[in-house]
Amino acid sequence: MEESKLEYLEKTFQDLIEDKNIIILYVDYDKEGGYNYLRVYLEKIDGTRVSLDDCEKVSVKIDEIANDLVSGSFMLEVSSPGIERKLKKERDYLKYINDVVEIKTRSNIESKKKFKGKLLDFKDNTIYILDEEIGEVKIAIEKVIQAKNVFDFSSLI
Repeated sequence: MEESKLEYLEKTFQDLIEDKNIIILYVDYDKEGGYNYLRVYLEKIDGTRVSLDDCEKVSVKIDEIANDLVSGSFMLEVSSPGIERKLKKERDYLKYINDVVEIKTRSNIESKKKFKGKLLDFKDNTIYILDEEIGEVKIAIEKVIQAKNVFDFSSLI
């Protein structure tokens, strides 16, 4: 599904949510094992956890119109994005400044397509990262295929 269609679905679904503390982070449409999945990821503005009840309420609202907006059969999944989440929008990158991130790019930047390191800044659609191998790198957002924060599981010990 095209990115513009996913953005349209995100905005349309956001308008349906009654709890204004809940925002839709992003919408994905994936094919796995012969099935199509429409996945909607939620977050709370105040930083509290998204509950199963929150997901259920949003799912019921979205389900009312999703079949009219998405052609073909699909399974609807509504959830939080988890500990390691995709970074897609400016707000996502700004939230994880000073955290470790992984970024994959469409083409080589300084002879690499995969970067891992501390996210230093995000401004003017450019990601500034301190890569673990080559140091500071600037990556234009349009070159990014995939980006996510990396949770430090050692902090749990």
